[in-house]
Amino acid sequence: MKVPFLLTALLFLPLACSCDKKADSPAQIAGVYEGVIPCADCEGIRVTLRLDPDSTFLAENTYLEAENGQDRSFYEPGRWEISGDKITLRGGEEEKFYRLVDGQRLQMLDSEGQEIRSAANYTLARTAKTFQPSHPFLLEGMYSYLADAGRFSECRSGKTCPVAFKGENARVESEYSKIRREPAEKIFLSVEGYFAPLPDMEGNLKEQLVITRFIRFEPGKSCAGAEIFHHPGAGFRFRIPSKWNARYQIVETKPEMLKTILPAAAYMVEFWYLPVDSAYIPQALLAIAAIPNENIDALLAEPGPPAGEVLGKGARYTYLASLPQSNPFVPGSEDYKNFQAMEVNLGEIKNSLEYR
Repeated sequence: MKVPFLLTALLFLPLACSCDKKADSPAQIAGVYEGVIPCADCEGIRVTLRLDPDSTFLAENTYLEAENGQDRSFYEPGRWEISGDKITLRGGEEEKFYRLVDGQRLQMLDSEGQEIRSAANYTLARTAKTFQPSHPFLLEGMYSYLADAGRFSECRSGKTCPVAFKGENARVESEYSKIRREPAEKIFLSVEGYFAPLPDMEGNLKEQLVITRFIRFEPGKSCAGAEIFHHPGAGFRFRIPSKWNARYQIVETKPEMLKTILPAAAYMVEFWYLPVDSAYIPQALLAIAAIPNENIDALLAEPGPPAGEVLGKGARYTYLASLPQSNPFVPGSEDYKNFQAMEVNLGEIKNSLEYR
């Protein structure tokens, strides 16, 4: 039997390049490091980490043969710093730690910054090759326009670059002109794109942002509100809505529960509202399920209420969303008002979801 999967989970589950320089860092450490580390459900994860001299980094995590024998890559920009021989990366889903070894290798550490005791390889070796992203990825930051050119400051890394006169630059400029209140106003922008060295007005190579897809402007929002949830196994990233503030918890549905709720799914992630009143249990704001593509047609053809709204189809999974049918709190209460303010619609979810 097919049921709306979000509404069945009523019980709280236990949480199972070089742009404008802004900081100095040891030049001898900057460079590209690469290695293949273990993966629980693929042939390995090839990590390519570029540490730039301006204290920014770009990491490419490629899950080898993860989708029907094909590789799948995700990108994480951010900032890095070194203390002694320990390097800390900030800007992704969580802090990551490495130890510099002989100036040529980075030894990955655990989430507490301690040695990983394993016979498997957790080392990235310095390489002489250059590194640029192989495809566009989600970028969020502050956009401004001055002197006939756009500039973009990426939230997680703080990297600030001019916007290239190609791709969807013209559309971004047009949308910006409709909402800006004053010249050079900085407005929060979400796009898909990549950084690449391109000739500037004088013909000199300078790293610029190439925008391949405009998503949206959000006036009044700042980088402090940007947070992205990444699920490598299910192959998606979800930008947390700024209106959720900090009153949410992310829960991955346990396999035994998933078999009961939605057996056709490979993964399901639920986003719960955390009530102010301790008399209430957390309530679901949204659930995203990853359905193997070979299962989706049969699932959607089943009689009964829909299993969820289709968000999109990737190389391996089709993604469904389920939303609450009503506000579960007492009308007029603080939790009722909070839950109502934090509700999202299908369009907002689609704009915040990235998958391959």
